[in-house]
Amino acid sequence: MAKGILVGLLSVTLLALTACGGPSGVGIVRQPEKTVLVVVKKTPNQGFVVKSVRWEDSKAKKSTDAQVQTTTENGAKAVLNPKGYKTFGLLTEVPSGAGFTPDRLVISYQVEKGKKTKKMVVKKVAAAPTR
Repeated sequence: MAKGILVGLLSVTLLALTACGGPSGVGIVRQPEKTVLVVVKKTPNQGFVVKSVRWEDSKAKKSTDAQVQTTTENGAKAVLNPKGYKTFGLLTEVPSGAGFTPDRLVISYQVEKGKKTKKMVVKKVAAAPTR
């Protein structure tokens, strides 16, 4: 991606993930490409296996699958396995032409393969303010 892209923080609310303090994330929009980088924080020895990512419109009850790439926390490099990282990124693109405007991103994940699938919900996904 082009260097010097303005990065703005979103107004993000994260649902409770686990009672014992599982991974958490915050969304960042990179303009003008309309890509979203969700920065996930976790303990370094904890795994993180993405099962699915969906863009949702909670009012219209519509959703669409999202393509996601696991990256470093700034989105600069691809990461094959986030185990060993305290923070890493999930890079995805805001869908256009889906027939609805998504207001949240739902990430289904496991901390290890074969373990219980959990959900992380990043709400109020919208364009970052311009300077």
